[in-house]
Amino acid sequence: MAPPAPSSASSAAIVVVKRPRGGLYAAVRSVPVWLRSLARGGQAFRARALTAVEPQAMPPAVPFDLDALRAGLAERGATLRCEAGGPTLDDPNPTGDGSAPLAFPGVDGTPIAELSAAAAGALLRWLRDDPALGFDVLDDLTVVDRLPEAPRFDVVYCLRASASGARLRVRARIEVEPPELDSVASLWRSADWLEREVKDMFGVRFRGHPGLLPILLSPDFAGAPLRRDFAAAAGEPAGDPPGNPPGKAGEGDRS
Repeated sequence: MAPPAPSSASSAAIVVVKRPRGGLYAAVRSVPVWLRSLARGGQAFRARALTAVEPQAMPPAVPFDLDALRAGLAERGATLRCEAGGPTLDDPNPTGDGSAPLAFPGVDGTPIAELSAAAAGALLRWLRDDPALGFDVLDDLTVVDRLPEAPRFDVVYCLRASASGARLRVRARIEVEPPELDSVASLWRSADWLEREVKDMFGVRFRGHPGLLPILLSPDFAGAPLRRDFAAAAGEPAGDPPGNPPGKAGEGDRS
């Protein structure tokens, strides 16, 4: 059978092209969808921001019981005083002008309680747990090296009561050698790393710490870099920063 004769009329060829579903095509197709989602998210964020600027009423501050603090410190053998040997709470007129301040401030306005390290653990727990005081935040923990004075080391606790906003600094004098005292990591979680840092820098140990491992220094580092006699113990001349040759202190910083 002969093949059909070609038609004189022009025939159109239909070509079907299947569009790819992945790769660059899919990425380009998703851009408008992504932009619309971003716009909707921005509108929602702006709506939340406009509602967030409304002033919110602050809860009233809980009054701080200074009498309870004074009595409790006296019972536990602590004194509340100024920095550098200022007046104690027993002085009826510490300012000399007839006025009695609410608390005896240190150099930054924070009252300072001083006591021995042996009594520090019980006092700090009382400061945290007593509802009249409520020092529930440990902002900082550090050490003061008083060499050549004795006792040499003071461990300083910077406390804050979140309900009243009151602040208190507790200075615990360490009278034992090697220096050590009870850990407060079980009272404030922030003390965990702070006590590890103090152990690295000053060599003060904290009894009962869950893991007193080095945090800033390598495990094989010898000495305590922030002790006042560290340079002499390392054989470096006094007054020369570590790393500078004798007699060339600070020469690398000259312009």
